[in-house]
Amino acid sequence: MGLIRKVSFEEYWNKHSPSQSTPWFRCMFSRNRFQNILKFLHLVDTKKLPKRNDPAYKPSQRFKPLLDFVNRKFLRYYNPRRELAVDESLVGTKGKTSMLQYIPSKRSRFGVKFWMLVESVTGYVLQMDVYHGKRFDPTPAGTLQGTNVVINLMKNSHLLGKGFHVFADSFFASLNLDNKLLRERTYLTGTMRTNRPMPQMIKNARPEAGNAVYARQRQIMLCRFRDHNRKKTRHIGVYLLQCY
Repeated sequence: MGLIRKVSFEEYWNKHSPSQSTPWFRCMFSRNRFQNILKFLHLVDTKKLPKRNDPAYKPSQRFKPLLDFVNRKFLRYYNPRRELAVDESLVGTKGKTSMLQYIPSKRSRFGVKFWMLVESVTGYVLQMDVYHGKRFDPTPAGTLQGTNVVINLMKNSHLLGKGFHVFADSFFASLNLDNKLLRERTYLTGTMRTNRPMPQMIKNARPEAGNAVYARQRQIMLCRFRDHNRKKTRHIGVYLLQCY
């Protein structure tokens, strides 16, 4: 619950262990009242929601109004600096939902995935969106999922075409995304996976430790680099850079 993490809800009202006591919660309301609110709280009228077999059904429809509300507030109270970053976050859950994702590298492993646009310097969240899964969020033909996610986040936050610079990891960064952002006067820097489309001189390059190979076309530049302390080929990185 917020900044204070405990093993169960009941522990927030614990009076028996002075070292673990958090009196603020008891001052707000009783434990039973909190649990009743948590059990019966609804953000929407569930009787008016589309059923599962309805074409308008979305798995996030029970909490989407809250997500839309906080997204509006994020943009209202803060003007971001030029440097932005795109990332994903997995909210762990044991519930049964079609949005459930499995990501072994994450701490929770199983959960609901959220896409996030944040300011690079402060980490302030500017926009969030939930991933509904392949069935409800199919990737348009001829594009990459990462490209689609970044473009939608920038559009929804009304930051596209205003000269911002986006930093992304290898899941999002691609020449496909870079070209789309450039047409919207938005810049991109990130690492690239070698299975993404790129010039053969970059894809097949095997630079020595501490050396790099570059390829540039107008404002787009690719760099393949091997660190001094990394001898193996798998540690060679491909970086997508922008030249102003």
